[in-house]
Amino acid sequence: MIYWWRSDEKCDKVKTLLQQRQVLLNKMFAATATEIERFKQVNEMLYDLTKQLFNRVKDLTCSSEKIADTTFDDDYEIFGTIQIVVDLEKDILTLDNDDYYGSDFLLMNHILSLVYEGHQADIESFNATVIARHEKPVCDDGGSWNEYPFYGRKEFDDIVICHAVHDICNHKMFSIPDLLRINSYWAETNLVIQKFASQQ
Repeated sequence: MIYWWRSDEKCDKVKTLLQQRQVLLNKMFAATATEIERFKQVNEMLYDLTKQLFNRVKDLTCSSEKIADTTFDDDYEIFGTIQIVVDLEKDILTLDNDDYYGSDFLLMNHILSLVYEGHQADIESFNATVIARHEKPVCDDGGSWNEYPFYGRKEFDDIVICHAVHDICNHKMFSIPDLLRINSYWAETNLVIQKFASQQ
């Protein structure tokens, strides 16, 4: 038996269905006062998390000299990522108007996480090269990422939409109602010290 996410053909069919689901849920988005307030909270949380990640990678980049060992180290890779986590029931919130949307959000977001398993699931990513060139996250420079599915909807006009939210709802197949229910994110910084060797 081949699981669907291990078959390119089946995975493409699932992606097509997920894209259709995303479009339908975005059209259904009621934009109630409660939903817009939650959207602002999620947007602010992801913006703050992005800044924290950027600064942590920057600190690690600046401190790498303190742990350097010239007898072993040939190269370094320093990077940070933020990913969506959908493994357990607590990772997706149950909201009052779930019935209106008619979606099993836990199941569907788990399927989405399978589709984006690996580096494609990153919603923010910074490395030492980016950090060296910028003092703050280049994607969040004070402007709003007011593109699809937010563009043209007046309820989003006064919100500075951060890049992480844009990535989730534009570059990925999560709908706005999905975004409001995602409860868990994983931020990670990595320092990889590399040593190259050969017989010669």
